[in-house]
Amino acid sequence: MPTRSLIKDEVGLEQTASFGDGVKAEITDVRRVKSDGVGVGDLATPSVAVTVQITNGSNRPIDASAVNVNGYYGADLRPASVQSTDSRNDPIGRSIGPGESTTGTYVFALPSESRAIFTVAYSGSSPLVAFKGTVE
Repeated sequence: MPTRSLIKDEVGLEQTASFGDGVKAEITDVRRVKSDGVGVGDLATPSVAVTVQITNGSNRPIDASAVNVNGYYGADLRPASVQSTDSRNDPIGRSIGPGESTTGTYVFALPSESRAIFTVAYSGSSPLVAFKGTVE
């Protein structure tokens, strides 16, 4: 889990977080799935598919090809394994113009009924925002 000083905004799973520059993020869907488990190191295991929406409220386009979404769970906030070969993965990977929004889906191995935090950065230089709550 990144240190709290790197997180610009921390909100609940159903709220909108602000990066502080007109760009906002929200988690529009969190659903329990069983991962495909088709790749090396990927197991067919209880997982969660997280859909993130980024809205560009700034006056400039942003290159969202480097969007980074991570998950952490449990009391000690262990990193959740990204299920990179799962067929439901559909990461954000395009430019977002002023006033536009786009979504991407990311699949993480996550035990049942876990306390979780998901962090999002829309570029390598943007701050992080965090979404926290219980995933049932």
